[in-house]
Amino acid sequence: MMKRILVLPALMVSILALSGCDAGSSNLDDPIQGPASSCTGDKCTPGIFSPVVKDLEYKCANITALTSANGFFSCPVEETVSFLISHPESDFTIKLGNFVMKKPYANAVDNRFFVTPRNLAGSETSTLIGNREQNIIALLQALNSLTGVTPGLPSYRISLPSADKKAFLNALGRSLDTADFDSTPADFALLVNGALLAVGKPILASEADTKALLATAVNATVAGIYYSFAPLSNDGINQLLLLTTQTGLTDTPGFIGQSAGVTLLGHTALAVDRSGRLFGFGEYVKGVNLRSAPREYLDFRVVASNALTVAPSGNALLWPYNGNLKGLSFALENTNIVTLSQGVVERGAMAATTGQYEEQYKLGLATASVGKLGTWTASGTIPSGRFNLYRSGFIFPVLTPEVWDSVAFPLHLTAKIYKSSTAVGEENCTSVACLLKEVPLTILADGNVVTDSNVDCAAVNPVTLSDGSVTEAPVGVVNRAIDAVDSASPFLDVSLLFPISIFKNAPTDKRRHIQVGTWSSAFIQLTNTFEIKVDGVNNSATWYDFFVEYTDSDSTEIAGKIVFSPRCP
Repeated sequence: MMKRILVLPALMVSILALSGCDAGSSNLDDPIQGPASSCTGDKCTPGIFSPVVKDLEYKCANITALTSANGFFSCPVEETVSFLISHPESDFTIKLGNFVMKKPYANAVDNRFFVTPRNLAGSETSTLIGNREQNIIALLQALNSLTGVTPGLPSYRISLPSADKKAFLNALGRSLDTADFDSTPADFALLVNGALLAVGKPILASEADTKALLATAVNATVAGIYYSFAPLSNDGINQLLLLTTQTGLTDTPGFIGQSAGVTLLGHTALAVDRSGRLFGFGEYVKGVNLRSAPREYLDFRVVASNALTVAPSGNALLWPYNGNLKGLSFALENTNIVTLSQGVVERGAMAATTGQYEEQYKLGLATASVGKLGTWTASGTIPSGRFNLYRSGFIFPVLTPEVWDSVAFPLHLTAKIYKSSTAVGEENCTSVACLLKEVPLTILADGNVVTDSNVDCAAVNPVTLSDGSVTEAPVGVVNRAIDAVDSASPFLDVSLLFPISIFKNAPTDKRRHIQVGTWSSAFIQLTNTFEIKVDGVNNSATWYDFFVEYTDSDSTEIAGKIVFSPRCP
């Protein structure tokens, strides 16, 4: 894989001064290099308000500043961060809400903390949409000075110029606090619409439009590929048995359960796209002797990816908007049903034990983990167990408009998937002999990646994924849209997850599941005409197959390569 430093020159602004931080060491608007490098230790941690809001005031500790062009802000860990709309020439202030800045998951590739109106409203752990978060985002959208932008697109952002804030506050003639934002959307509209019209701003959007925008913002912050790993190779099982003896499986990754000498050990690869759809796959092994037990597969491969079963009695809560994983159930090949009964994804990860919780979040205490640890229940011989999950890879919630809004969608690709050759010097083999399969793909205008199973290049409905003939399957998400300074062409960076239903060559093929864009990103380089560039190294990516049949040689990770090329010009 090519590795390069990528920046967004059009969006560069000066760093916000931070207490206790070296504010001159990196740029707060560089999504690759900063703002993580501007703060060290536990003094500061970065964040972004999604959708991007520029020039929104925030306060924390002794810091008072405005969010940057990319919506970044930065405050000391464990400090309360307050967001508000104010102006030095107005006597009035609008208090949007606050939250406590938390340190990101310790091992996360992306160490930013993403914030939405749900966080400000204090409703992150509810599957219901409350009045407060609706009214927050509705007001910000109405005050937006950017024209020609479409709410809901991945490139949507909001700008709050100083003059606009002053005019609105003075026209409103009063301050607003959380009690005002708790009003019904209809009552809140009566409160602010007159002042909006007086300063030439549109009235608040409808409740349905506001909810849709809020859903887009929240889903974008949780999009990505999540893993719950367990060592299912022979060597890994040996390690598991050692852990069983020493620690009773307390530190074993994956999902696990024990009953009457029988152990179940498994793992999943689960993806969430920018619309909140779930898709993925997994496998497990169960028995008294795990080395001899047959490997079986989780039923993601036969259940429609956007229709996974949600158990109504489950109290698990992972995604803060649509509750897709609230009590998520899936069938094992032995017909047992596994249901996620508890668990909260916090800062990109969910712990299975109090020890893991403290280790993952560093500043998190065991007492803070109550109700957040992952657990599952099942029918059959093993009734319950533990479950952990973490997100791998970098997902930037709002894509760069200068790149994204210039692309003609849908963008049709062919992904040629090659296995690595065992011959010396052919580790990145792309010869015909190494070709495993060609998969036709389509990148949609909402930032999601789907199949083009009938290879007809037809337009796809972004909600239903129907192209008029078939319903396509979600397979990935665009992580970033990058205008690289060291190339004449911009990039799209994607994460892909191909379950067996997409990748298999034969009905009996169970082993090939492909993921791309976590440890190594999949760069798709665009030309000036925004077609896919098919030469060079930027249109390829390394992939890993975690689900090969295990042997005594512990062959559990196979590397390969995917090369992208354009279709349907």
